[in-house]
Amino acid sequence: MTARHLICLLSLFTLTLSASAQSEGKSNLNQRLFEAKVSDLAKRMRLTDQQVADFKPIYAQYSKEMRATLAKPKSHKHPNLTTAEAAEQLKQRLTRQRNAQEVRIKYVDEFAKVLEPAQLSVLYMCEDHIQAKILKRRQVAHKHQDTKVAAAQK
Repeated sequence: MTARHLICLLSLFTLTLSASAQSEGKSNLNQRLFEAKVSDLAKRMRLTDQQVADFKPIYAQYSKEMRATLAKPKSHKHPNLTTAEAAEQLKQRLTRQRNAQEVRIKYVDEFAKVLEPAQLSVLYMCEDHIQAKILKRRQVAHKHQDTKVAAAQK
């Protein structure tokens, strides 16, 4: 084996380890965020330890379905969309929102198995608040991106 082959193998091995570590780091971060979210919701809903234990797997599945439902397809945004392209993007967004509502409705009965009615109400109010925050952050980021694009075009 030549030095060149050895360097290539070592580089490939290093890249593989780096990618694996990044993936594990992201997964670990997502898990910590989920745990923090569950902890916060448990406090807000005043759940017992047993309720938390019963709630957590249901909420994990709910969160997974909501992420899948709300995930945007990767698209190249450009400032000069045609009317048809803009209309299609709007339809896709509204479809994702409708599908998210269907997931929320589907899980009412699942959550009701472990939550009292008042706790269920608090859960959905918290979820609404979280979604509003996410939307606001996206709007700010989008506005910032539009400003960058406009500045670059000048």
